[in-house]
Amino acid sequence: MPGYRASIRYSEDEAYAQHGRNIETLTQEKLSQKGASGFSLMISTRSLPPSHSLTFQAPDNVSLEDLQSVKLADGIVIGVQSVDS
Repeated sequence: MPGYRASIRYSEDEAYAQHGRNIETLTQEKLSQKGASGFSLMISTRSLPPSHSLTFQAPDNVSLEDLQSVKLADGIVIGVQSVDS
């Protein structure tokens, strides 16, 4: 299964206030709906609001574009890119 990296940031302070505590769970749930699995622990910056990243795998039949279309919540931006194995 191909590997991917997700980068998450908040475009609004309100989104951080509302979702900051459960961002890892929210991200994993939404990406899992597309077939993603094998998540790493989320790494977060110390800035406020923080940005986050994690790696995961997805089945061969799931396209990068499909993963990039995942919407977490209003005010949260997620970027997904393929990583070399």
